Amino acid sequence: MLDVKTTVKVIYPKYAKGIKGIVIAREESTRRWLVKLNYQERERSETLILSLKELDFEVIESDDI
Repeated sequence: MLDVKTTVKVIYPKYAKGIKGIVIAREESTRRWLVKLNYQERERSETLILSLKELDFEVIESDDI
């Protein structure tokens, strides 16, 4: 079961595909999940918060982290 603090990997949108993040909340009205991504590329680091459908990401098992 999906829950807050679950680690996930984004499948869609394309610009965030493959980035790992943490579920931080559920949007009850839209049934979407807020996922916080800490994206780092070279010397630049960004934090993104995406509103995603459950089909837009996959849960990462603790062994895969």
